[in-house]
Amino acid sequence: HDLANQFRLFRLALSQQENGQADERLAAIRRIEGDEGVHFLCGKALRMLSRTDRDETKLAEILRLLKDVEERRPSWWLVHQLQATVYTMQRHHDLASEKYQRSFDLGGRDPMQARLAVAILVSRNRLEEAQRLLDQLESIGDPALDDEVDRMRVGLDITRGDFEAALK
Repeated sequence: HDLANQFRLFRLALSQQENGQADERLAAIRRIEGDEGVHFLCGKALRMLSRTDRDETKLAEILRLLKDVEERRPSWWLVHQLQATVYTMQRHHDLASEKYQRSFDLGGRDPMQARLAVAILVSRNRLEEAQRLLDQLESIGDPALDDEVDRMRVGLDITRGDFEAALK
């Protein structure tokens, strides 16, 4: 219970760029779980990701950490989402698409990640896959996603040249 709360607080601090707080929460996670715990390793990868700017060596290290976590928690959507983020940074768009899809299949609901996933599919001219992903996200019925899905659907309709559908 405390571990889950510490991890949530860590992610919140990172999202707000409160680096001192993030480091404190990550240290607390390490005390609870140890150096090889999945939350600590995932948190370490997240922290590294927040500090890198496409440095291939760092990105490879992040992927190594995430692979270790994935082997022990293959159904954790966040791990797949983070792998997708790294693959996107490396411009490995097909791998990123696979990982984003896996993340959503496992319960990922992040609107920003959904936008990235759809944008990658559209940029690769994989419009039917983008449509299926939007349908999948819409079927979840998450209010946080619904408006974003509607906006992405309009963008996809415009990309297809279906202006009538975009205006609905």
